[in-house]
Amino acid sequence: MARISFERLDKALHDFAKGVVKQARGNLTREKANASRTLWSSIRFKIKNNVLDFFMEYYGAFLDKGVTGTGNLWLSKKKSMPVPYNKSEADPEFAFKSSKKAIGGDLKSWLNIRGIELKYEFPIRKSIHAKGIRPRRFFTNAFDQQYNKFDEVIGRAVTNDLNEHIDKILRN
Repeated sequence: MARISFERLDKALHDFAKGVVKQARGNLTREKANASRTLWSSIRFKIKNNVLDFFMEYYGAFLDKGVTGTGNLWLSKKKSMPVPYNKSEADPEFAFKSSKKAIGGDLKSWLNIRGIELKYEFPIRKSIHAKGIRPRRFFTNAFDQQYNKFDEVIGRAVTNDLNEHIDKILRN
């Protein structure tokens, strides 16, 4: 008995992944969240043995899901000032610790790309630590929108492959 060819199924999976990457990149551009284009160019996929994996820079998850801030802006002399921020907006999976330390990481290159003077680096770090990072959902929304279309495409692909297979059997 002949085996079923899943060419259409493979093509549908490839088109789905390609659509997610394209839409996620577009979402980043619309959100103006691709200053260096490093994240934008790092979004890619790989299909191996019918398993689909998506890849991007590590900080893409923080930008996609958001980071909950501490809610306090630490001032001098160990005093803090509450900062209004909708903590429920960000995914609680990622949160800054409530210590007085500001965020780490390379903020200087981002400031240079944005044309902001380096003397504002520390206040910006403190503000990000207190307010958090707003979720952009550039990847999540792209995946969800493409996935909603995927069921129908997969159904058609499998149906067409099975119809061709049945036709071959009936001809023989």
